[in-house]
Amino acid sequence: MLKGYAKLGDLHMLVSTEPFNWSAGGEHWIALRRRDGSASGPYVATRIDDCRLTIPSLDFIPVLGSAMDAPVLQFGPRAKFCYPALIKEVNPSGTVSCNVTAVNYDERVYLDDDNFPPA
Repeated sequence: MLKGYAKLGDLHMLVSTEPFNWSAGGEHWIALRRRDGSASGPYVATRIDDCRLTIPSLDFIPVLGSAMDAPVLQFGPRAKFCYPALIKEVNPSGTVSCNVTAVNYDERVYLDDDNFPPA
């Protein structure tokens, strides 16, 4: 959860309630949940210390200290931050949300798509 936020010049500093795990090395990404439940990001994260990092931009100003939950942070190495998926089904649930069914995307399935069929 986001515990603190500050604009530092062109950067945005985020403070987490829990330490970030940087042990994977390499580039790490972070996304934040907005009040409406949608995601902001992912953004490239730059480490300050165990609980603080900076990001280059942010498309909303986080609200802290209100009765609503603080923004949730999703953090991890770029290679494992998210995985591509193929949407199989979308079922509306009211006028502002839906349920989605998806399967993992595997590029090997499409390796022969641009080849000519065998004779």
